[in-house]
Amino acid sequence: MGEPALLWGQPGTGKTSAIRQLAAARNLPCEVVIASIRDPTDFAGLPVPKADGSVQLAPPSWAKNLAGAGRGLLFLDEISTAPPAVQAALLRVVLDRTVGDLALPAGVRVVAAANPPDQASGGWDLSPPLANRFLHLDWDALDAEDWGAALVSGDWPVPNGVPELPENWDADGRVRALVAAYVRARPTCLLRLPTGESEAGRAWPSPRSWAMLSRLITGARAVGAGFEVQAVLSAGCVGPGVGGEFLAFLRESNLPDPEDLLRAPETYKHPNRGDLAYAVLVAVAEAVKAAAAQGRGTIPEDLLRWAEDFLKPRVDWRRELRSAVRATLGQAAGAEDYTYRKPHRRSTAVGAVLPSLTRPVPRVAVVVDTSGSMGSDELGRARAEIDGVLRSVGMPIEVVTVDAEVHGKRTVRTRKQVELRGGGGTDMRVGFDAVAASRPLPDVLVFLTDGMTPWPDAAPRGMRTVVCLIGEAGDAPAWAHSVRVPAKG
Repeated sequence: MGEPALLWGQPGTGKTSAIRQLAAARNLPCEVVIASIRDPTDFAGLPVPKADGSVQLAPPSWAKNLAGAGRGLLFLDEISTAPPAVQAALLRVVLDRTVGDLALPAGVRVVAAANPPDQASGGWDLSPPLANRFLHLDWDALDAEDWGAALVSGDWPVPNGVPELPENWDADGRVRALVAAYVRARPTCLLRLPTGESEAGRAWPSPRSWAMLSRLITGARAVGAGFEVQAVLSAGCVGPGVGGEFLAFLRESNLPDPEDLLRAPETYKHPNRGDLAYAVLVAVAEAVKAAAAQGRGTIPEDLLRWAEDFLKPRVDWRRELRSAVRATLGQAAGAEDYTYRKPHRRSTAVGAVLPSLTRPVPRVAVVVDTSGSMGSDELGRARAEIDGVLRSVGMPIEVVTVDAEVHGKRTVRTRKQVELRGGGGTDMRVGFDAVAASRPLPDVLVFLTDGMTPWPDAAPRGMRTVVCLIGEAGDAPAWAHSVRVPAKG
């Protein structure tokens, strides 16, 4: 699977020796790099000027060795004693497998070892970004009896018989569906930033670590690993607290094989819990898309369309619309120009009137579609969005109500002042013309419409435009920033 792992254990317990023996047993080149005595350039690359004036980030010899072999183990030892500058340089190495300008081959695996900061000389806590890139595993030292037997015989235990992943091991989407269902039902578990320094250096839940856990458990199940292994993986990716809760969720979830459901949908028994029902739907939708990608001709077109729509990422339209309006307002408000207006009489005289910069307050106009295709739900949503625009702007706005003709044009301070009249055909070009005739022109133009209308051929000059599409029917012009919102909810 290639996920980077970090071994936590006390000093002198054989972590480095075990990794070396594991590499030798599997005939893998092994490069041991002690992070605490390295410079940031040993991971970020040494800047070397080139003849053409550009700069090359030259990789160190250990990275060249691994790249030349095409596979191997990169063992980052004593990572918890590496200073923050070195930890920052390690970010690309761990996640992107890139050292300077050299990309390590896919066959190179990254393993690190660390001693707890209180047991390491001059130790540092791992930075949260670096810690979040690892699968964290606790290293258990040999007990006295096993250690003594190994010392006498010279036969130290080495992990062997590591199972090989089957081909297409990640095709089964049930684990991804379960992870998605769990996080969807418990959204606060998606991202829990660590609050203490010690927690920041260990496993904690984030979108990255959840995705890592999904791949790891999928692989573990593909080779027949049981819940004990899955428990270790869960705690090592998202932390023991959230990982324990997720493992309990896994134990209660026995999803049917989506391929079986596609072959015999009548065998489906609807779960009593909504999160499990959602997980089943995700698994089936992924199986449908996978079957279509493999060229199977037995997938009905409407079923494929459902799967693609179901798996389409959902966005928070409230946040998206608010961000779009604020960003557009910010661009308008940030437009500065020179002015030669009369300076203040107390200003410093320099013998000439010099221009100064002015930043005007942005003006906003909202065009509301009041045509017959806009029902009560759509018009109610339009009123709500007018209220949202007013809160974002913090000042009066101009509202134009339009179907196939203009029915009203007035400046409002609250949505109660808006009168929505119309009910005829639809032509947002009429509303655009009405706004374009205003003097001065607004800086920002917002359309609230179902999109079932003709649009101007080109973007309005001098006005930044946001189209809020209410419902699922219509479309926005390509030149506008568009946000789709539901008619209800």
